[in-house]
Amino acid sequence: MADEFTVETGALRTDASTWLGWHDTLTDISKAVPTVGSDLDPLAFSVLPGADRVLAAYMTTSMALAAEVATGADQFESIATTLTAVADLYDEVEDEIAQSFRSR
Repeated sequence: MADEFTVETGALRTDASTWLGWHDTLTDISKAVPTVGSDLDPLAFSVLPGADRVLAAYMTTSMALAAEVATGADQFESIATTLTAVADLYDEVEDEIAQSFRSR
C-alpha cells in the first residue's frame, strides 16, 4: 500500500497460479482414473468365477475416486480464484490510497 504497509500482490498471483497448476493436474487425473484397466481383455477374465463382480466393483470405485479427485480440483480452483480476487482488491485499494495522496 502507499503507506508503510505493503501487500505483495504478485506473490498472491503466483500462489494462485500454483493452485491452478494443481487444479489442472487433478483434473487430468480425474479424467484418467476411470480409464485405468479399460484396455484389459475381458475374455481373459471371463473364465474366472466372480470376475464380473470384481470388474463392477472396480468400475464403481474408480468412478467414485474420479469424482473425489474432481472435487479436489474444483476446490483448488476456488482457492486460486479467491487469491486472485484478494490480489485485485489490494491493488484497487492501493490505487485508491495513491489517488487520495495525490489529491491532497
